[in-house]
Amino acid sequence: MPPPANSAEFLDLVRKSGVADDARLKGHLQRLTDQNAIPPEATQLASLLLRDGYLTHFQAEQLLQGKWKRFFIGKYKVLERIGAGGMGQVFLCEHKLMRRRVAVKVLPAAKAAEPASLDRFYREARAVAALDHPNIVRAYDIDQDDNLHFIVMEFVDGTNLQDLIKKLTVLDPLRASHYIYGSSVGLQHAHEMGLVHRDIKPANILIDRSGVVKILDMGLARFFNANEDDQLTRKYDENILGTADYLAPEQAIDSHTVDIRADIYSLGATFYFLLAGRPPFPEGSVAQKLLWHQTREPAAMQTIRPEIPEGLVHIVGRMMAKDVAKRYQTPGEIMADLAPWVQSPIPPPADHEMPQLSLAAQGPGAGPSQSRIGPGSPSIIVGLSSGHPPSGSLATPMPGGTRSDILRTDPNPYPATTPMPQPAAAVSAPVAIQNAANVWDEVTADTQTDAKADTDEPKPGKPGRTAKPGTKKRPVALLLAAVAVLFVFCFSGVGAAMYFLVIAKPVPVPPAPGQGQTWYVSTGASPDPQHTLKTLRGALEQSGPDDGIIILEDTLDEPPIYLPGGSKGGKKNLRIEAGNASKTVTWTPKTIAGRQSTAALLLENVDGVKVSGLVLELAGQVDAGISVLGNCPGLTIENVAVKNPKVSGFRFQQVVGDAARPVKLTKCSVKTEAKIEAGVSFAVFNRYVQVQGNRFEGPGLAGLKIDGSAFECEFRSNRVFRFDHGVSLGGKVSDSADFSLVVAENTFHTLAAVGVASELPLKGPKQKLELTRNYFAATAAIASGPAGFPGLKPIDNARDAGSKEGPTATRAIQIDNYAIPANASNDAEFLFPAGGSPLQSVGPTKVAVGARP
Repeated sequence: MPPPANSAEFLDLVRKSGVADDARLKGHLQRLTDQNAIPPEATQLASLLLRDGYLTHFQAEQLLQGKWKRFFIGKYKVLERIGAGGMGQVFLCEHKLMRRRVAVKVLPAAKAAEPASLDRFYREARAVAALDHPNIVRAYDIDQDDNLHFIVMEFVDGTNLQDLIKKLTVLDPLRASHYIYGSSVGLQHAHEMGLVHRDIKPANILIDRSGVVKILDMGLARFFNANEDDQLTRKYDENILGTADYLAPEQAIDSHTVDIRADIYSLGATFYFLLAGRPPFPEGSVAQKLLWHQTREPAAMQTIRPEIPEGLVHIVGRMMAKDVAKRYQTPGEIMADLAPWVQSPIPPPADHEMPQLSLAAQGPGAGPSQSRIGPGSPSIIVGLSSGHPPSGSLATPMPGGTRSDILRTDPNPYPATTPMPQPAAAVSAPVAIQNAANVWDEVTADTQTDAKADTDEPKPGKPGRTAKPGTKKRPVALLLAAVAVLFVFCFSGVGAAMYFLVIAKPVPVPPAPGQGQTWYVSTGASPDPQHTLKTLRGALEQSGPDDGIIILEDTLDEPPIYLPGGSKGGKKNLRIEAGNASKTVTWTPKTIAGRQSTAALLLENVDGVKVSGLVLELAGQVDAGISVLGNCPGLTIENVAVKNPKVSGFRFQQVVGDAARPVKLTKCSVKTEAKIEAGVSFAVFNRYVQVQGNRFEGPGLAGLKIDGSAFECEFRSNRVFRFDHGVSLGGKVSDSADFSLVVAENTFHTLAAVGVASELPLKGPKQKLELTRNYFAATAAIASGPAGFPGLKPIDNARDAGSKEGPTATRAIQIDNYAIPANASNDAEFLFPAGGSPLQSVGPTKVAVGARP
């Protein structure tokens, strides 16, 4: 159609497009009419509707060009175009029923006719679906709508490193180190899954508003475990895949034989770009750049920015070594060397560094007279990462936390609260028509039928409907007829009631402000059927701040779950618990073939959350029972038993609590048959974390294993049995870093090596390890560490006759008659004096020792 000549024609296109809610739009237009505020010009009305949250920039631009068709892709309404590349365009979309924002990557119709492009497109979807990690953009679904093939991915509300440097010129070394560390975390996971990205560059690394690092665009990845599908690479790909500015030397020769070390080189070139503000070889043609990556060294960092620390210059140089044997061999090795540089938290990106979305694109809740704060649905706000170094994945460190009140800048000419202007000054800055005349033509011809209502929803707990190439849709006419019948039926008296009672899912009634809703997990009877779901995952998706989730089932059998917080509060003060105080729920996480699960439950940036009453039976298939990341003040994990983890029972990585609201792990247990790394592990750095009153039963390397620093952390009143070490300290901690750990009133029994073993001298002025009133039995040595171990502060510890002090004096008092049963049938009595008091008299001194259950 031709562009609209006036506001009336423009309104007609808006109605036909289906992008605006008819009832809301009608009411808004009536208010404008009553105020005589509807402008005559189409561009002015478009700006008015854009300002008030009824249209997005993209929708307004297309409608002003007379393009009103194809604003829906399957079940998704198109909001904005957010990217484009060789494999298709990416649109910010909203699910028509769930109102969740997602990124939809669409393969152009012309390319869908090419077997090479279509095959590679579906291969990309399979590669992304194989990765389930917080530092990699997730794929939710792949589908087909007539001749459109598309992937549904999580929407990351943020910017990429390329655009960030355009605004800032360079990054300070600390911030750049955090972002490269987070990228390494994602690459480590991809490496463990047998994937090579092959196009790592600043534009493919995203930073969201909370500072979370995400790698996107796995379109050039391939499986190491080659199968018949992987031959597509050799059959269709050009010899060189990637971007010349960041391409590894070996990748320029043959893209098909590279391994993860090519991605490490590209990440090193990206690191160089962040620090120097330019790529390694900013000048020259593509051919010259490819040659120089093989034969030249980039300009020395010291000549560009002399203030860059020598240690970081060395890391960048090793990442970009032209000889693959001299390069870092895995991303985990990069993470280990960067660990000292990411111990200090950094704040999230400033709001002016982030892109601004129009009001209508800001997700559910945004609308007229309302300014959206932060990202949209908490279910698609992603977090840091998980795993363990270097055999597993480490988390990206973004402490400093999510921002709770990020007020977006409205790019429209008037704030929503501005009184309606009169026609003569309807909108001072009309919508500018961008050069997007061929947007829809690039996706599909503009001769498609009107937007269709596709309400086929995936059932809870099952994957969404996936159409394979060549699948035919039902005839459009039949579908439209069915929709029309359903519309008439649903919105006519009895029909509407029947629909909501029989067909539609119950819609929860929002609780009053400050009062949380209680959700139940049950496949049978429930106190509140309207708020009952069959899976824990489903309950978590429905829940909000201050809600409670009560699990009525005795067993859970569902995949591992990721629970993020977010800048809007996300799951703040959420409670997840068994049906009553005496009940426990056994959860055996389903593992997905070909995927490594880092934790049964991954908690990230959650505030005030409590988890209790779970038994996690991991059967050696999942790394950890519960993994915690990011800023989590007030988090409590209580009465959770982890059985047979693959690596550790509980994992805390760069977890930051609060002095008044610390993170607590209490009354929990870890039991394993095969040797594990730790009962509980701390990685990189953790602050205000308390581990108190727990039981850790090996075999394992350490009851508590710390790789990095800990500040104001406690390991108190725990019972540790059959580990090599009771507490093990390692990693890299500079002398200036904060380190304060209290190890007090614990019982350590049957330790093959040392009670407290340290690789850290802890000689800095703000570094100490307090070892107070612990009891050591059947332990080869109580403590050992670097010469002098100046940071160790031993006070009133005790040991049995078979335990030696070791090379580091601890002033441990020998108590021969302190009998502790090694294995008590009652868990509360395990490693606790049977029928006796933990208070023992030794000469004139009374020493309280042993863990209190």
